[in-house]
Amino acid sequence: MWSGVLCQFLATDAAGLHHGLLVAYGADHVNGHAYFAVQGNPERPTGMGATVGLVQLIDHLFRHWPLRKLYAELPGYNASEFSGALRRHAKLEGTFSDHIFFDGRYWDQVVYALYRADWFAHVRPRFAMLLDDLELPSGQSGE
Repeated sequence: MWSGVLCQFLATDAAGLHHGLLVAYGADHVNGHAYFAVQGNPERPTGMGATVGLVQLIDHLFRHWPLRKLYAELPGYNASEFSGALRRHAKLEGTFSDHIFFDGRYWDQVVYALYRADWFAHVRPRFAMLLDDLELPSGQSGE
């Protein structure tokens, strides 16, 4: 469960309800990148708790490691769940055509990258209310 994992967290709310599993994996510290993933709880169909946890995970990664960018790999059958948010905040870096076999057919896999500079300049400020308790110490920008 920890092979290749940089860190992972269980997203829960104040009542202790499980909303999702968040993981950072495949870290390449020499080149400054890692991957992130989220597995939402199917019993919580809105996914909001997992989304909040994902924002916190990304912030944690950029604040605690000198990563230049974070990658998200999405299979085509799942892209509609995340592609809107990723298109707004990350850059499409590649598409592997007919890469994954699932449910009787082949699907593309897309790879998005969220860059450190974009996170601190544009994305993190949009989620400031979610990150209030994670604020950096005075005088630190995270970059």
